[in-house]
Amino acid sequence: MSGRAEVPVTERHRSLQDFEGEWNLTQKFFTGAKGDPIVNHGKTVSRIMLGGRAMFMESELENGYSSILLYTWNVAKGTYEGVFMDIHSFDGLDPLDGAPSARLPVTGDCNPKMGDGEMFAGMVRERVWKSRLTIPRNASMVAGAPETIAGVDQVPVEVYEHKVSDKEWLLACVAMDAAGDPYVQMENTYTR
Repeated sequence: MSGRAEVPVTERHRSLQDFEGEWNLTQKFFTGAKGDPIVNHGKTVSRIMLGGRAMFMESELENGYSSILLYTWNVAKGTYEGVFMDIHSFDGLDPLDGAPSARLPVTGDCNPKMGDGEMFAGMVRERVWKSRLTIPRNASMVAGAPETIAGVDQVPVEVYEHKVSDKEWLLACVAMDAAGDPYVQMENTYTR
């Protein structure tokens, strides 16, 4: 007992509980605007911690990839916060700052593009995460990008969470292409 008051469990904390449990994971990684994505399958396990105040998520794919994520609602700052790490995290823990979306339907011009099709039409956006995570900006990662673009070799990533139903979530990592347009770099589908 520290003598400090406990952080109240808010509605924002409770919204994290929708993702608790075991999930089948399908990950699509897009290496460019054309062509088929690299697809891998695996499992994700999410568990509520600290009496409903945080969630810990661990994912493992059949290709050997694994990642962890810890996140919560920061009552004092009024924002979601998290840290992410995977087997490629040379810089250690990647901080994430998230915002609720007011549960607005996703339509038209706010949709990141994937090839010629729009994603997420008719879904409800739960949270949008701003990440300090960056990906290399080179031809293998960014659609139509040359090896370097104006001396910039890293692209910031935003993460969009969409609750499709109680049994399906879609998470998309969105970066910018060489023209400054958003594109989906990775898409995770969680089902059970």
